[in-house]
Amino acid sequence: MLNFRSSLLICFFLSLLLNHAISEERYFMRVGTGSISGVYYATGNAICRFIRKHSLHDNTFNVSCSVQSTPGTMYNLNALRNSDLELAAAQEDWAYDAYNGTGLFSSMQPMSSLRSLFSTHKEAFTVLVRKDSGIRDFDGIKHRIVNIGAPGTGVRGTMEKIMRVKGWTSTDFKLTTELNSSEQVRALCDGKIDVMTTVIGHPSGLFQEASATCSVQLIPLDDETRKKLLLDHPYYYSYDIPVDLYSGLAEEVTKTIAVKSGFYVLEDFSDDKAYKLVSSVFSNFSALQGTHPAFSHITKVDLIPEAGNIPIHPGAKQFYKQIGLLRESVGKAYPK
Repeated sequence: MLNFRSSLLICFFLSLLLNHAISEERYFMRVGTGSISGVYYATGNAICRFIRKHSLHDNTFNVSCSVQSTPGTMYNLNALRNSDLELAAAQEDWAYDAYNGTGLFSSMQPMSSLRSLFSTHKEAFTVLVRKDSGIRDFDGIKHRIVNIGAPGTGVRGTMEKIMRVKGWTSTDFKLTTELNSSEQVRALCDGKIDVMTTVIGHPSGLFQEASATCSVQLIPLDDETRKKLLLDHPYYYSYDIPVDLYSGLAEEVTKTIAVKSGFYVLEDFSDDKAYKLVSSVFSNFSALQGTHPAFSHITKVDLIPEAGNIPIHPGAKQFYKQIGLLRESVGKAYPK
């Protein structure tokens, strides 16, 4: 009886030690996204669901995933740099500047440890005006009240690049404002601003809200400016907003530029975790497409980052090679 009791005690203590060892191996991953109502937050939650699903049949993928609502790209990249996040959602142009120490990151050391895991959707620079404004093309926004976005936002960075290409400064506008996305529609329809600008994935409820509130129309970016931006910045893509995407907002395709969004880690993120995280996203691709309307037309190829912009994490690269989809940086579709 003593031997039996001793055996039970030994088994009990061994189980405690084993459970303790397993708990020590658990990896806690904080995912930086964006506002609760935005696409980044929805995507972050989807990723955590995919990870939990993957871990059910792979006990070596012991990851505890938590989604954090944040101010967005710039916050996420700086938090990743400071080890306050393990996975960060970001626009590729900002990630490129962080990696190279350029743009708004020029006062910081290049974030050379930044690595891309996968891309998601394209976010297009989009301009909206009231139909009664008399603005018919992009040059028509000069001498008007233009919302250029708050400092540190994607739209502000894009507007500043466009203004440099055009040779414009803030004095070329009657007034510039720094409203956020949720404030712009009301300000536009109330006549407080003449021009609404944003960088956003399409389709977006923002434009459906605008068209339901007042009579508005999309304004394309002129070809000369688009071509210059595409030639000078490797992270920009030519982008067409289909004429039938929003009822009554355009009479033809709206030509503009877009930037990809994606998820990033640091180089010390383990190869095994990177491989399994990307694998879990690809294994649940149909569910990812249903996460947000902006994902409805993406393909698996769209998820693979451009290798020439920011290095792909080796674990992610291993997965892409395995499925035969790894590509080097490819040429963009420049405007005619």
